[in-house]
Amino acid sequence: MYHVRPNDFYSETPPPRIIGTESECSIQNPNNTPIHDYISRKSLRNSGLNTVGGFLDNGFKVYVDVGFLEIDTPECLGPKQAAAADYAAILLLGKIVEQSGKPHDGLYRFTGTMIAEDIKTNGYHENLMIPRSIAENEQLDTVFASHLASRVWSFAGGVQDNFCLSQKIKGIIEPSIERHNLSRRTANKPMAMIPPNDEDTIGNTNDWARLEIRFADTGFSLTGRYLSLAASSLVVRLLEHQDLINAERIIDYSFKKQVVSANVFSRDLSFKKTVPTLEGKSISALDYQEVLASEAQALSYKIELPDDEVDAIGLWIDVIDRLRQADLSIGEYAGLLSVLDFAPRHKYLTTRFPEELIHSGNNDVITANLLWDRVSPIGGGMKYWRAVGSKYVSEDDVAQVLTTPPRTRASIRANIIKSDGLSKLEAANWSCIYRNGFKINFDSPYNSYSPPLC
Repeated sequence: MYHVRPNDFYSETPPPRIIGTESECSIQNPNNTPIHDYISRKSLRNSGLNTVGGFLDNGFKVYVDVGFLEIDTPECLGPKQAAAADYAAILLLGKIVEQSGKPHDGLYRFTGTMIAEDIKTNGYHENLMIPRSIAENEQLDTVFASHLASRVWSFAGGVQDNFCLSQKIKGIIEPSIERHNLSRRTANKPMAMIPPNDEDTIGNTNDWARLEIRFADTGFSLTGRYLSLAASSLVVRLLEHQDLINAERIIDYSFKKQVVSANVFSRDLSFKKTVPTLEGKSISALDYQEVLASEAQALSYKIELPDDEVDAIGLWIDVIDRLRQADLSIGEYAGLLSVLDFAPRHKYLTTRFPEELIHSGNNDVITANLLWDRVSPIGGGMKYWRAVGSKYVSEDDVAQVLTTPPRTRASIRANIIKSDGLSKLEAANWSCIYRNGFKINFDSPYNSYSPPLC
């Protein structure tokens, strides 16, 4: 077994980054069915799954969280596998809910919806494993937060006062990165958190940290999900290898106020508005993304990055170029209808309603927007993206991760649940499992990983 160490991320051959996502899904429940009944042991058995404490024998986790059905992906190796698992998760949850036999009026996955002045948000988080030694790096507060503010291509689109690129922008406030105040999970939300004590998730180690991105939209485009996860990992790579890049450039071009900048960018359908930088210039979201992508490309020539991250750099640059040509306000999509989530949603709404009627006070618009996000029965978004497909993440990739856990501790945990008598297993967590009164620790999130043969 090959043990990945945090210091390996600073090497010339850094390992794939462990990535996972969490999705809170809403279910319309006309008969007040207890929400646990939709994911009961019976519905899991009917779906061919065994479970211990919500952890499944295919590596996923399903449970109820503050009135939502939540499904979490396994610990995946890199952005391609993580994007496949993210989509597989909603397929899996839809199947489990249907196997419960309980009536419902729809299962939905979105991160924010606004009806009149009332905004509701659901949790969707992207989790990146990082060395604990970089967790306090102040450039996370400038460079990484500026990346989150300007990655407009990652937004799914939605209806607020009018069409807005980000579903999650309302409720996000400064400071952008939170390391200590965990109450900000539910109020005064940051763009991202790095929990100080993460033993249940990471394990009993001070070497690793979890970068939990909370300013994130769900989506059904496999290409869009892949790009979002890959680019965020690559931006962390820039901070892990500042000595090999023009670090001064990515710092100086960071935004003075990341949340203010995110608000500007999420409402700009022309992608041309600018905001102040630390250096005193004024640049657009695409300007900053271009700086990051070019530095990532330069880094890829100096160290051996994982293949799926290298492949994502070309996609990243292409999407920036397309966005420079796009302007949703005049119906110009510049080829983005087959790549990014917000583009077909915008076209879907604007072909049905005049632009002045697309706002949160129009019930017909709100209904149409919600139906786009329906998972079960399958809604407009999933139908659209299923037909479009992806050049980067295939249906086979999705099918594989549904049945074969990634070669991380997810496979160890899943195999124990699958093969060991469930009567012997009392509880499970991301970092351990309890069997016959004994705690079995998974020493590293990378347990069972072995590097590819050269």
